[in-house]
Amino acid sequence: MARDIFIVYFLILLTLPILSEDNITTNSDSNISKIVEKVAPKSDNNSTKNSLSCDISPINTLIQKSKIPSAYRLSKRIYQRCPDLEHRRLYVKLAFWTKHINFAFSNIDAYKPNEKIYNQIYGAKIIKELKEGKNPKIPKFLEKDYDILALRINREIRLKHFYKAHRLSQRLYALYHTKEALEDEANILFWMKHYHQSLKLFKRLGDKDKVKQIRQIILQERVSKAHDEITKAWKVSEKRQARLIFEHLDKRAKELYKKEYPQSACDVSSTRMIGIGFEHRVHSDHAYRDHSNYLEFNLPIKRYTVYGKVQETSRYNQKDSQLYLEIYPPAFGDGYWGYLDLSITPNAHFYSDYSIGSTIYRDVGNEEFGFGYEFSHYLKENSHLVHIEDTHNFTDNLALHGVVYYEFISKSYAFGLDLDYKRACHKEIKLSYLYSNSREKQDNSDILQEKAHHFQLDFEYPITKNNITLGGNIFLDNAIGKNQNNKRGINIFLRKYW
Repeated sequence: MARDIFIVYFLILLTLPILSEDNITTNSDSNISKIVEKVAPKSDNNSTKNSLSCDISPINTLIQKSKIPSAYRLSKRIYQRCPDLEHRRLYVKLAFWTKHINFAFSNIDAYKPNEKIYNQIYGAKIIKELKEGKNPKIPKFLEKDYDILALRINREIRLKHFYKAHRLSQRLYALYHTKEALEDEANILFWMKHYHQSLKLFKRLGDKDKVKQIRQIILQERVSKAHDEITKAWKVSEKRQARLIFEHLDKRAKELYKKEYPQSACDVSSTRMIGIGFEHRVHSDHAYRDHSNYLEFNLPIKRYTVYGKVQETSRYNQKDSQLYLEIYPPAFGDGYWGYLDLSITPNAHFYSDYSIGSTIYRDVGNEEFGFGYEFSHYLKENSHLVHIEDTHNFTDNLALHGVVYYEFISKSYAFGLDLDYKRACHKEIKLSYLYSNSREKQDNSDILQEKAHHFQLDFEYPITKNNITLGGNIFLDNAIGKNQNNKRGINIFLRKYW
């Protein structure tokens, strides 16, 4: 009897060092000792040692008591003594349960592919790498995993690969139909600026704040796009087209357009114009007084715009009546536009009998380049006049315009500059300077040219709420040379826009 007690006591002493290694807790030690006492067989020393070294029942007992870290440490010790497949599989499983992911993955071959624990370890490794910002290769059996798909979506969003993130979010929602997946897809579409699709999804989600925000963005985009199209059409004098674009906007869009772009809104709302005016010019020697009365109009016809002016002018105690037209066709080529001009003066005394010409423009950034030619037939000779011009737009309201003229017959030239400032609804002021150089003597029936400095101030301003404006200009011609007359004058007009 004493011998049997001594053997059991000796075996317990051998077991205690094994159980106490690797920081196993005191409570776990006592529990494991009790378990060992119960399972220890009464046999010889070698058989008892082997059974205690490889028995996994103490590990299972710790697992049942939810003492997983202790079970993991004990499995490690036992596996070191019994490195067979059964103990290795248990050791790897407990390593995975205690979040030793790298170790578990490096020993994943202890399990067969498609075993539950194999898939779990592989998935945990992929998730860990995704959280670290890496881009691991995803095996086919994990491509539909919810957590992995969600992390892949977040990774693509961080990298701003929104199209790839959108495809993944569509797959995630198709597989699981969760609110979170639908919300991811809606947000990604929003970041991609696919606002209409995003709006539909946020309506399904019932997110009223986001729906309101997107509706405002869509409205702003619609107005901004309309403004770009209207500006393009207006610049090439397709005024009717510009007006149609504006009219197709709904009520809310029109209100926002008027608020954001008041000048453009006023212009497209008043593309038609009719006006009357007069001009009075006085020569410094008081020998002549020039006087003109005129009627003018602006009329969009389909994609064309026609400006016309009928005037009667008294000069040198004679009168001429002239019809002048500018016809603006649709833009052509790659951003080119322009107009044709035509004038007719029956029985002309000082105007040309007729003239015909054309000017072509091209926009390049903030610059607008133009080139024109005009042929005029006078009583005694013809005129071939060319001009080159450039307009630099500092802002939507302020522009500097420069032009150079050259007449081939007389070899005369002129150049001018004007600074133009415009505000909404036909508010404009312009300051101009022109220098002309001619070696021709002015005669009653010759081309009227002179050597002089020309200064002019133009203005226009609305005087009623229904788009009636008052405008005109004052000017001074300072002639150069002997026996030359200075001229000064004023031009006043009233216009009605609608």
